[in-house]
Amino acid sequence: MSWSNVKLILFRELRDQMRDRRTLFSIVILPVLLYPLMGLLVMQVMQFRQQNPARLQIVGAAELPESPPLLDGQNFAADLMQKDWSPEMFEIEVLEATIDPEVVRQTAQDAIEDGQFDALVYFPHGFAERVKQFQDHVKSEQSSSTEEAAAEFPQPQIFVNSAREKSLVARDRFWTILMRWRDKVIEKNLAAHDVPPEATNPFTVDEVDLSDEPERRSFLWSKIFPFIVVVWALTGAFYPAIDLCAGEKERGTLETLLSSPALRSEIVGGKLLAIMTFSIATSLLNLASMGMTATLVMGQLAAAGAAGRLNFGPPPVWSVGWLLLALIPMAALFSALALAVAALARSSKEGQYYLLPLLMVNLPLVILPILPSVEISFANSLIPVTGVLLLMKTLMEGNYHDALIYAPGVILVTAACIWLSVRWAIDQFNNESVLFSENERFDLKLWLIHLYRDRNATPRAGTAVMAGLLILMARYFASPYFTTPTTGTGFVIYIVALQLITIVLPVAALAALLARDWRETFLLKLPYALTIPAAVLLAFAVHPFSIMLGAFASRQFPVDAETTQHLAELLKPAFEGLPFFVVLLLMAALPAVCEEFAFRGFILSGLRHMGHKWGAIVITAIFFGITHGILAQTFTATVVGILIGFLAVQSRSLFACMAYHVTHNSLAIGMMAWRGEGVPASSWLAYLFLPTSPEAEIDPLVAAQQPFLYQPYVVGLAALTFVVLIYYFATLPAALSEEERLQQALTRQPSETAATRATSKDSASMKEQA
Repeated sequence: MSWSNVKLILFRELRDQMRDRRTLFSIVILPVLLYPLMGLLVMQVMQFRQQNPARLQIVGAAELPESPPLLDGQNFAADLMQKDWSPEMFEIEVLEATIDPEVVRQTAQDAIEDGQFDALVYFPHGFAERVKQFQDHVKSEQSSSTEEAAAEFPQPQIFVNSAREKSLVARDRFWTILMRWRDKVIEKNLAAHDVPPEATNPFTVDEVDLSDEPERRSFLWSKIFPFIVVVWALTGAFYPAIDLCAGEKERGTLETLLSSPALRSEIVGGKLLAIMTFSIATSLLNLASMGMTATLVMGQLAAAGAAGRLNFGPPPVWSVGWLLLALIPMAALFSALALAVAALARSSKEGQYYLLPLLMVNLPLVILPILPSVEISFANSLIPVTGVLLLMKTLMEGNYHDALIYAPGVILVTAACIWLSVRWAIDQFNNESVLFSENERFDLKLWLIHLYRDRNATPRAGTAVMAGLLILMARYFASPYFTTPTTGTGFVIYIVALQLITIVLPVAALAALLARDWRETFLLKLPYALTIPAAVLLAFAVHPFSIMLGAFASRQFPVDAETTQHLAELLKPAFEGLPFFVVLLLMAALPAVCEEFAFRGFILSGLRHMGHKWGAIVITAIFFGITHGILAQTFTATVVGILIGFLAVQSRSLFACMAYHVTHNSLAIGMMAWRGEGVPASSWLAYLFLPTSPEAEIDPLVAAQQPFLYQPYVVGLAALTFVVLIYYFATLPAALSEEERLQQALTRQPSETAATRATSKDSASMKEQA
């Protein structure tokens, strides 16, 4: 790669973008004006903000006791109001007479629906008399009769409409008044019994805040700034990317750039740096404008005495520095994604439609760190985008110890995501069908005819992705209809229906419509003679590490008690009502056949049209892992799926994958059956596994929670066997798809071009010296 070409393309793109008034407005002018205008609007709204009164109707006011008073005329008693409340906050209509309890509900419903009142308060007949009788019982110290009187005490009612905001506000305000009045009644009862009010509240707790003002401001801004940075980094990257890809297609200048001596990777590098420049500039301008606006607005509110409880102020300078450090990788990631997505667009209008899906995919990753209960951990640090935001939040809060522990994982995942995004963008620019696709009218009938008539021997990559999504949707929508079985027969029907309906059926339907050669699609070929035994032996060799990986995933992604109980109820009829070999057929063999038929068969065959073997393997494994539902199982299944995908590509046969999968599942089911008994030191299993604790031998529940661990020499032998078998499969002549052969040719072409260019430069320099 020639950096001089990258620099030339970078300056060219920056110059063209700076000439575009729309780009300048969205990146420079809009951030500068947006937040000050929002702050001005907030100040104007605060000036004209009015507190709407809560309209209450009190029915049965004659049933209220005289002391302590709840009402003072048409208002509540002054000692029941909060300090910052005024009588204007309530509009009260008092009805002395009570209403029949059978009609009070309908009366309240009609009054609230017609908008006459926000809430209706009802005091039943005999309420004041019961209060007086209860006080008399307390004075006479008759505990048993007092309990009976309390049990028969008529209760007031408040009728609200929870679908109306005003009704809820009125309820909350009156509830505060009612609780204060209730405390007054309690104090009077205690005084009648010569008990001081302090007896019910012997002590209070004083809260001492050990944080200083900069720490409080950092804590508040750490929840706001990362969200703003990520959203504007994505937005600031997408619009320049649309203009640099789809815009050049419309203007006809992309062909000129592609015909230049610059490599496709150099073109992508120059465009990527230009998009990153605008992404970073957009985020910085938004941060600066937001910070200054918030400081001015909160300063004015504080001067007016309205910001005493907000703990708001300008962010510390050192905390902003961490955000600037995180902005560079985030801008690089979003710029590469935006460039790759924008390359798919045939026009600028079409490119704008792609912004929403890209934003929706990243939005949950951005919102997750804002939640109050989410903190940085090993599992969270491995989530793209989320890990970076949690790390920045931890640094801004001054928790450098946790940040230092989880920073390597965040950096590794972010770097991998950036590299994959850049590679995707380069692949898009190497694909002529993507760059030079033309606008065409969409006709559903013609499109369906084209899919069926022009289908290949194996499905296309888009069809494979659609198959994975259909399986996930079928699992999601069909799960409510699969009730937990209670008998062995019910368990058989449950497993068979689940596998056939949610996995086999979507794939078989797509294969019948969009694939011509089932033998090639599902790799229904006989493997080499030693492949099947090698796959079975590989499953045994991997099993010790699979147990370790499962235990690690369970610690990082703990399963709640409700899910654990549900799984236990699901498996109970299988182990208690069916023979063990039937359980193996249902839980080991059937899922292995169906899942391999779908994932390593149809989906992997289709994804190999992307031209990247490992990319297809990893994406297939991700689909395979997500179908398992539970997060810990998703993690382990994805890792195992990568290994099985490697076997599928190298062995060119689905039977080797099924052999590995059946063996892996059988070992897991066998361990599950033995787990309740534990591993005593005297058992023959002690030669393979470490003995369990004495508590596990007594309590089956303790044994069920402790995974079996292999002896160290068994783990070492398994590791050696694993290396030998992986070398065996790696040396098998893997079959390349047509797209993979084309991709290899394209990846060789740039290197040859670079070598030719270097030779030309050397020849030119030699001529000049001569």
